[in-house]
Amino acid sequence: MSNPIKEDLEYIQKGLFKMGRNRIAALPVHTTWEMIDEMEKRIADVIAQLDSVEK
Repeated sequence: MSNPIKEDLEYIQKGLFKMGRNRIAALPVHTTWEMIDEMEKRIADVIAQLDSVEK
């Protein structure tokens, strides 16, 4: 059984790692923007899922 919250958080973690100090190579600007857009969407999804759990 998959856990969408865990999957979203792992995606965000990997994306931040790719953009962080430990990256192997610099990413093109458009790739970075796409990753940021996707991470923002996934963060919103995680927040919505956590809000639904609290109710």
